[in-house]
Amino acid sequence: AQLALELRTPQQVHLSERATRAQRDGTWRVFRRWLKTHTDDLPAGTRVATQLQRAPLLMAAVDLSQEWRELADALRATTGRILRIEPGARLACVTVLKTHRLALDERTDAAGRNLVAVKLAELQHWARPLAAQHEQITFQVIESPDPAAALIEYATRNQVDHIVLGSRGTVGIKRLLGSVSAQVVAEAACSVTVVRVPPEGDEPAQLPPPNSPT
Repeated sequence: AQLALELRTPQQVHLSERATRAQRDGTWRVFRRWLKTHTDDLPAGTRVATQLQRAPLLMAAVDLSQEWRELADALRATTGRILRIEPGARLACVTVLKTHRLALDERTDAAGRNLVAVKLAELQHWARPLAAQHEQITFQVIESPDPAAALIEYATRNQVDHIVLGSRGTVGIKRLLGSVSAQVVAEAACSVTVVRVPPEGDEPAQLPPPNSPT
């Protein structure tokens, strides 16, 4: 009955914005309209979870050894620069607590503190400047006799998109046998950024002033 009434009095029918269109929408606009209709009905929590799953995952593999503090600082600076480029990325801060393959390992340090808890606290302290600018950060301490294999396995299992780690710049027989960073670069399925600190005494070459005698 309503349809028959509208057909008899078309001037009273309310026309929407679509009635004035002279041509069809483009592919991009059609896709956006389709996407909106398929996400508006989702609960807010589901939409947030979907966005987080799609956000790239950056993994910072941190060596917390006391003698490599300068390298850890350089690694943090590089990680911060990457996060500024990818503001929506998630960050996983990972460190490896190396264990023995056969012998029993000490579970506490000289002060009686749990070693995993100590490493976790150190990792959180390392990431504090990053946490001030970035909220999506997780922390993981991995116990393994093989740090490189542990990092690669973690990256694969968690579908990491980008690994950032430091290189100690080892020389001699250890370099020939392979380092942790070299193995990760060779075997990881994602992009890898290696951070190095120049050895002490390596100063950039100074060019002589123009027109100076040689």
